[in-house]
Amino acid sequence: LATMGFTREDAKKFIAQAAEAGHPRARAEQLSDDIYRASREAQEKEAGAGVPGPRGGMGRMVVSDEQVKTMQDLLKSGDPGVINELRNILASTWRDSAVQLGPERETVDARAMMAALQLLGCDLGTPCDGNSPSVLSRCANQGQCAASTLPDQVYYYDASPHQAQLVERYRQSLLDMMRSGDFSNLRVARGVQNAGNVFMFSSNRGP
Repeated sequence: LATMGFTREDAKKFIAQAAEAGHPRARAEQLSDDIYRASREAQEKEAGAGVPGPRGGMGRMVVSDEQVKTMQDLLKSGDPGVINELRNILASTWRDSAVQLGPERETVDARAMMAALQLLGCDLGTPCDGNSPSVLSRCANQGQCAASTLPDQVYYYDASPHQAQLVERYRQSLLDMMRSGDFSNLRVARGVQNAGNVFMFSSNRGP
């Protein structure tokens, strides 16, 4: 940005103006930044108070009920850029909360949710063919060249048979919500702590 005459602060102002005008992608980007900032501040506060962090030093997402409602509203836009902005948050471990999906209120598996949201982006128009950045970079850097599309990459390299079933179930559930415009089956259970590992998918941007 700086080489083009723009600073990060300039970019934030433009995003804020677009968000105020109601642009879904800008609103999602602003919301994402707010959530990451609150999560970092909570982790720093606990560290300063001598509270031990989760194994591996990873934090947990801090998301308010109002922000959950905003995410549900933004997802209705069907904008793949919104999915890209929110997927790391929806797939991460939350503080004293669990993201649940479907009428059975199933607590989501983080890795499967991340993959399902990536594939939902493909369904909504994100380029996911053999020329997509993820497919090209993993072929070049990791030798994973058997996949000709992003879905192939997910199912061939990233998912066990069990996880592949979860990914497809989550994907279909999210796609049904997108088509109906009703995201009431994407819920957050407060007071529920995820068992097992903590997953914290980071933002693509700096502070």
